Amino acid sequence: RRIDLPEADAEFRGLVKHLNELLGRLDRAFTDMSEYAAKVAHELRTPLAILRLKVEQGGERVPPELAEHLQTELHHLTHVIDQSLLIAKADQGRLELQLHVFDLALLVADVAEDFALLAQDNARMVKLLPLDPSPVLTDPKHARQILHNLFTNALKHGQGNIHVRLARRRDRVVLIIANGRTPHSALRSETLGLGLRVVTTLIGLQPEIEYRRRCGKRDYLVRLSFPIANGPVINLTDPLPFRPAADPVI
Repeated sequence: RRIDLPEADAEFRGLVKHLNELLGRLDRAFTDMSEYAAKVAHELRTPLAILRLKVEQGGERVPPELAEHLQTELHHLTHVIDQSLLIAKADQGRLELQLHVFDLALLVADVAEDFALLAQDNARMVKLLPLDPSPVLTDPKHARQILHNLFTNALKHGQGNIHVRLARRRDRVVLIIANGRTPHSALRSETLGLGLRVVTTLIGLQPEIEYRRRCGKRDYLVRLSFPIANGPVINLTDPLPFRPAADPVI
């Protein structure tokens, strides 16, 4: 944002001009950096896809344990690149949201079920309280991405069981995800972790979604609040309805 002092005297106008020129150069530098990051991420997707195919086609020439390890690492790299590309697109204002009314309770239950299986490997549980139908208006694909990253963070950096609660508060739907943590563990800031950077980026595109977190000595809690939506609810298992190009890009 540029500085505007219409009634300033000549000395201040000169200072404002220099500051706005500096802000302009910074703006161009950040834009160039974001565009470069997007191009790098996009260019890396093809060679990674080729590598994954070559490992799959390796057959008996690649030991099974090595092939599985390579596929795991390549999948992780692909995920990092996709997340980086999403952030870069959002920074450039090129990330389109496809808004639909859907039942957030069904989406939360679906994602929680997948992570419950992963939690079992670490002798942990995902405890999901009974969920009432909760229609919200947002992008279901990006909503799933937000939930996936929040559960991943809870599983990777937390300890103990992961508690999930979804409730209605007046005209809003509130989702709470909480887990324990060691008293002296050093949690990363949400702006440093790539996954949580995606969360804040996607939520930042929709001001009506409220996002809060609390990091205590022994617990970590994330709270998301959505306005309750009216209208026909789509089925998340069906292909998303087509949206004409004339619709405004949000």
